Amino acid sequence: MPKLKIHPIQKKILALFFLFALTLSALPIWMLNADTKNPTPPGTPITLQVTDGKTLPPDITGDTSNWIEIATYGNYSLIIRQNYLIIHNKTTPQNHPIEQCCIYSKTALTNRYSSNNCLVRNYINTWFNGLKKDLAIDILSDNARLRNYTMQTNAIRTLGSSNSRTSLSDGFSQPTTTQANKGNDIAFALSFSEAVEFLSKTYKINTQNPSTQSSNPTASANYEKLNIPQNPAYTYGMWLRSPGNTPNTAGALSNTGNTTQYTLNPISPNKTNEYALVYPAVWVNSNIFIHP
Repeated sequence: MPKLKIHPIQKKILALFFLFALTLSALPIWMLNADTKNPTPPGTPITLQVTDGKTLPPDITGDTSNWIEIATYGNYSLIIRQNYLIIHNKTTPQNHPIEQCCIYSKTALTNRYSSNNCLVRNYINTWFNGLKKDLAIDILSDNARLRNYTMQTNAIRTLGSSNSRTSLSDGFSQPTTTQANKGNDIAFALSFSEAVEFLSKTYKINTQNPSTQSSNPTASANYEKLNIPQNPAYTYGMWLRSPGNTPNTAGALSNTGNTTQYTLNPISPNKTNEYALVYPAVWVNSNIFIHP
């Protein structure tokens, strides 16, 4: 049988093709999922990466809490509020975490963060837009410096999932180049993917053995900066925007640093159910770290 002759130009093309394929296979999964419709400015590296980031104090943001940088994307930073929102005007002490937990949704078995019935989403939008002027409830002031740097994102369209292998990569939000100082879903809850990669000690994947795995060291260091109350009597945690793998569960980050999922049941009088608090995150222009 005659040997197949390959022209030198064809050899070069094949070599380039295989090199390109190998390069793609080596890229982090969040780079492969880049939002090409909303690229960062020309010349900015399109990479989303965890960072043991800086802390923004209240005199820089205009909020009443510190904020923690947990990831970067080119010229932008993903930051999260260090302290949970005071969302309920309840009994003294008002800021006690047991008084500030909430159920995920007003509707039973609704675990979609994008639903208008999602209380976690509603509380975050209320805080950011300053809709309630009750001094007992946290809101972001109209003149807060943070507003000058917050960006529109695709977070509401990128909910991800929880507790599966795909959950490690299907929920990464990215900023657009459009700045927005008010509006719904400018601030948002983190996803399961983002909590695992940027802000946790461990994570749970149902099909793995063991099911609980260690997060990367930087994510673990970031978690140590977060204020999730520690109390052995209650399973406090942070609600995430990712739905759970059953209709009555949603993603959550526990007060042990484990990225997992919680039930959606209302808080019961005997305090036996799981609890979760509300922590907003935002994408900002990284120039916010330049002190005024």
